[in-house]
Amino acid sequence: MHKWGNAGRVLAFSVASLCLCALPVFDVAADPPKRAPEITDDPDSATVAVGSTVTLSVFATGQAPLSYRWIFRGDVLAGATNATLTIQNIGFDQAGVYKAVVFNSYGFDISRPAMLTVTQPTIPVITNHPSSQTVSPGSTVTLTVGYSGTGPFYFQWRRNGVNLPQETNQTLTLSNVQVSDAGDYSVVVFTDAGAASSDAAVVRVTNATLQFTDAFGSMVNLAGSSGSGTGNNSGATLESGEPQHANKDAGQSVWISWQPSVNGIATAASTRCWRFTPETR
Repeated sequence: MHKWGNAGRVLAFSVASLCLCALPVFDVAADPPKRAPEITDDPDSATVAVGSTVTLSVFATGQAPLSYRWIFRGDVLAGATNATLTIQNIGFDQAGVYKAVVFNSYGFDISRPAMLTVTQPTIPVITNHPSSQTVSPGSTVTLTVGYSGTGPFYFQWRRNGVNLPQETNQTLTLSNVQVSDAGDYSVVVFTDAGAASSDAAVVRVTNATLQFTDAFGSMVNLAGSSGSGTGNNSGATLESGEPQHANKDAGQSVWISWQPSVNGIATAASTRCWRFTPETR
């Protein structure tokens, strides 16, 4: 605000600056939202096995409320009035082209066609067997299987021929493995048409040090179905009545035992020693 004038006279004020401050400020108005529906995500085509369940979905924007209809082979499906269409126990006669129509009081939009192909399940073919692994205690082991055919597919992992509870995915993950987790792992892949079994993957868990004992009668039993480790016979003595090794007298022997958990062929080997003889009791 400005003022001017002489003494004894009425002062006059300029309010130009106040007028500027009092001017209203206007924002540029945003474009109004589209009122008619516009589909932002179309239903996806799919290939499914006869008897399975399939779900088609459509997403759209627009002025609420939005209404939905589904069209199959040019006909409106009775009762299909949601954004999601679920078909249970699908049959061959339900294969074909599906479309969704979304509408409100301002207009409508039609989705792109989604092709549903219905097939007969086939017996799986194993294309990639799980791989054997040798790991140290505390490691994580991941086993997976590759397959081909027509599903849906189901899986059951086994250890030493026994089903593993709740291990029903394509990939099996074993965390913090210990010697007791060693064994032969396989998976059965199956459909409603039949099943196929993978080759066994041998999981070996190493022992840092094998607990050899000098006394035959107090030997330690190894846990697990397979594994490897190291040890020595330093300081060992010859016991009275100590068993022979391959019909030869023993000397400075150390002992350890292992009992297989399944029937089969047991293989034992050693390195950097003078003599190694598995004993059967």
